Amino acid sequence: YKYAIEAAQKGRDITEDELNAALAKTPDIVAARGMLCGMLLEDEKRTDEAAECLDLLPADSMQALIGRSQIASLRKDHAGEREILKKILLSGSPERVKLLLAIADTYMEEGNKEEALRTVDIAIKQDSRDISSYLFLFQIYTGLGRADDALSAFRRFTASNPLSPDLLAQGIRLYSDAGHAEEA
Repeated sequence: YKYAIEAAQKGRDITEDELNAALAKTPDIVAARGMLCGMLLEDEKRTDEAAECLDLLPADSMQALIGRSQIASLRKDHAGEREILKKILLSGSPERVKLLLAIADTYMEEGNKEEALRTVDIAIKQDSRDISSYLFLFQIYTGLGRADDALSAFRRFTASNPLSPDLLAQGIRLYSDAGHAEEA
């Protein structure tokens, strides 16, 4: 912790060398190991090093799971990423909607729009006021050529939620795509 305190006192972030020095002395400092893994993950060319670093963390720790999810995403291993995200979801994470949308995104990356749609529907049931869930839903419906369904979902959302500038712009596109340009 000496290195972290020194870095904080100097108003800078701890360096990779400082983390490695601390871990050389005390290899079981989970927080330091997690920080090091995070630094390695920031450089896409170092994913193998990051994977080795993550292997030294407790396997079911949130840091390890999130890191492994990032590596799977970088490697375009959508099924592997989805499996890890589901583990995080089942662990009781309070970020349920974000995790469900990340899972839906893995389906989209594979071209499985129907499964992505089912997953976004679950996210909406978790929090019907979450705008990002609806924006994703509009994107999926549009990709499936279901402009009327996208417009219907837009109307459902805006009936009980205030319009933001982003949502208003999305609504104009949805009305236009559904052939209702005059209503846009």
